[in-house]
Amino acid sequence: MINNDTIKLIQESESFQMNSATLANTLHTTKQDAGQEILIELYTNRLDDNITEVGSKVSRDITFARKDVERAYYKELKEQQEHEVDYDATLMENLPELVSTNSYLKDYDIDNDKFNLIVSLFHSTQQGFVARLLLTGEEETMKFFGDSQKVFNQKLARVERYARTHQGKFRSKLLVPYDLELQAMSDAIDEFFSLYEAQPDLINNKELTKYFTTHQDMYPFAEALDKVRYQGLLFDDWRGYTERTDFLLELNYQQQVLLDQIAVRKAERGY
Repeated sequence: MINNDTIKLIQESESFQMNSATLANTLHTTKQDAGQEILIELYTNRLDDNITEVGSKVSRDITFARKDVERAYYKELKEQQEHEVDYDATLMENLPELVSTNSYLKDYDIDNDKFNLIVSLFHSTQQGFVARLLLTGEEETMKFFGDSQKVFNQKLARVERYARTHQGKFRSKLLVPYDLELQAMSDAIDEFFSLYEAQPDLINNKELTKYFTTHQDMYPFAEALDKVRYQGLLFDDWRGYTERTDFLLELNYQQQVLLDQIAVRKAERGY
């Protein structure tokens, strides 16, 4: 059982204060709440007993506890993003039908930002009609604009035609940012392997650590590091520490996953 003296010692340490501030920035929360997350992770997985000082080992444990919390956060965020991308892809596929049947708001959980974005993608002369239709349905839209069924059908046909003929515009706003994110992660892994495979006199251990540190919040790098038990030893000797193999294999696997995702998404979009 960790006592209050150990908790106070940890909380007053420079390492804890710095990592709490870093985590607060990542999680968009207060430093106090971020510190609590680090303490919970320390108690649960890293700190085995009470301590009398915060030395280099405990400082590393604090840092790794912060990274564990971040990994869990980014994993959850990635899963959420994948869900949103699937959601956007379905929306792109069915947009004309969704508009014409007013099933969009019934079948999809939409927030104000998403709604405003979708409406803004239509021609300025169509935005009022689209917004009203999505919000209130066919009958109420006809009443609001005083349209006959014939006029309403003509407006709807123009909206459907616009959605079909401007798919590139909709993709760029809804889907392409995620495609770019996938490619950026794959490129970062390529760059790391290039540095790792370079001659030690050209790219030394310090430069490998620096590159990793600037990319450690990327999901593939975090997953690969999670395969290493004694992470501090890996940072001390990227090319010599035996568990580097586990890190490299996992990083390579994560890149293959990314490349498969990129290929599938390109095939689905015809580019």
